[in-house]
Amino acid sequence: MAGEIAGLNVRQILNEPTAAAIAYGTVETGEEKVVLVYDLGGGTFYITMIHVKPEAIEVICTGGDHNIGGKNWDDRIIQHLVEQFQVQTSSNEDILEDADTWQELQF
Repeated sequence: MAGEIAGLNVRQILNEPTAAAIAYGTVETGEEKVVLVYDLGGGTFYITMIHVKPEAIEVICTGGDHNIGGKNWDDRIIQHLVEQFQVQTSSNEDILEDADTWQELQF
């Protein structure tokens, strides 16, 4: 581990959404609340839910999928746009074969 290589005494490793949820929970006022943080990366999707209490922060759950991320969502939206184009124009043309169109839809 990088922390141990750096000479640190690593007690626990937190995933990004858990760390963000805890950071959020410690900055706010002393009120009790439940916070949900999600991390939608290019190829991953993770969530963490925490219960923030005045005296403690409890992780309720954390989990995710390293095979579903923003790129998957983008691809599915683009496919939907292609299908809508085909329906609205009564065409079977694959507009993604045109490099300029493909690039415009990607960005």
